[in-house]
Amino acid sequence: MHFLSAMTSQQFPHPFPKTKHFGSNPVSHLQSPVPEVRKHSVLVVDDVPDIAFMLAAYLERAGYRVVSVFSASEALDAARAEHFDAVISDIGLPLMDGYQLAKELRSLPHYVTTPLIAVTGFTEYSDQQNAFSAGFDAHLKKPIDPKKIIDLMAHLGC
Repeated sequence: MHFLSAMTSQQFPHPFPKTKHFGSNPVSHLQSPVPEVRKHSVLVVDDVPDIAFMLAAYLERAGYRVVSVFSASEALDAARAEHFDAVISDIGLPLMDGYQLAKELRSLPHYVTTPLIAVTGFTEYSDQQNAFSAGFDAHLKKPIDPKKIIDLMAHLGC
C-alpha cells in the first residue's frame, strides 16, 4: 500500500489555502503597477568584438544595462554623452591604450569616483600597478570568469 493512499483527509489535509478571488481575475490583486527599478549601467570597452559581446552578455544576464564600444575614443564619446555606473576596459587597445583611457575618464567630473575595471591579458605585477596608477580600481585577467566579474561589480557597489 502506498504511503499517501493509506492516509485519510483528516490525517493529510489539503496543503493549499483556498484562493481569494477579486472579480473575475483570481490574480488581479497581484497586477498593481510595480515601480521601475533603475539598472546599473556599464560601459564595456574592448577592441575584440567577441570579448565585448561576451562581457555584455554576462552583465546583461546579471541585470545590468550595457553599452559596448571597441576603442578608447568611442569610450570617451560615450562617457561624455552619458554617465555610466562602471567602466570595464581592456588595456591593449589600439591608438589609445586602456591606461590612457582611464586617465582621461578620471579627468571627467562624473568619472572621478566611478569604478573602473581593467580586464586584460596583461597579468604581470607591473601591469597591475600600472593599471592602479592610471586610475583603475580593479585588475582582472583574461580569460574572464563571469562569477568573478559579477562579484567584483557588487563589491564595488554596482
